[in-house]
Formats: sequence, C-alpha cells, structure tokens
Amino acid sequence: MSDVERLIDQPIQMFLPHYMNAELPILGQMQMTIFCAPEDAHFITSDYPVARWDTEAHKRPLMYQAHVLGSATIQFTLPISPSMMMKGGIKPVIYRDVTPRLVRDLNQRTWAYANEFIVSPSSQFDANWVSKETHPPHDP
Repeated sequence: MSDVERLIDQPIQMFLPHYMNAELPILGQMQMTIFCAPEDAHFITSDYPVARWDTEAHKRPLMYQAHVLGSATIQFTLPISPSMMMKGGIKPVIYRDVTPRLVRDLNQRTWAYANEFIVSPSSQFDANWVSKETHPPHDP
C-alpha cells in the first residue's frame, strides 16, 4: 500500500503521531484552568470538542491568523466532564468555580465548533447555545 493510499484509508493513524509530536510539548507548557460548573448548569461536548481561539489573531496579517498552538495568545477549551471544562492558556493549573452564564457561553463555543453532534448530560436543550448574537463568548 502506498503512502497516499494509507493516508486515504487511515488518516488518523497517519497524522496522529506527527500531530502529537508537534503539539504535546506545547500543551505541556500551557496553563490549564479547570472550570467547575455550579449544580444548576452543565457543560456539553461534541464530535469536535476542542475549541481553539486566539484573542489577537485578528490583529495579524491574514495568512498568520490561524489558531495554532505556537501562538503566544492561543487558548483552547475542552469539556472533560458534565461538571468540568479545561481551558488551556499560559501556566499553571487552576480550579475555578464559574457562573451559569460562563457555562452557557463555553457551551456555545463547544456547539460552534461541533461538526454534527453535541452531547449533553441533560435532556434539556438551551437555545442560547446556538445563538450567534454573543458568539464568540467572552474570554473567561
């Protein structure tokens, strides 16, 4: 099987080792904040749960506006349970109780990056998750 055929048939297996070698060292240097939702709110996840954003990307020339981990101002969020969401930034790990509004805003960010599906521990759907009025959510 040629490299092109393997790339087509097994894209994750072909890209993941290179991706991990490039990005894991950067992730290890980032600050991780764990947002803890109040009892009356929960985080959702999706088929694409990592949301990356760069608060300064719009100030750079167009070809340098990608949201890459090499940027000094890149941040990401990753739901890790219905009651916790991890935010990556610049050093060290912090646990922080958050408001229901921030849970909603972070859920909106997760929804915005989903390809097809979101997963929620609740059967209730919050229409604010799909509202574009406040997207992107404020910086937590």
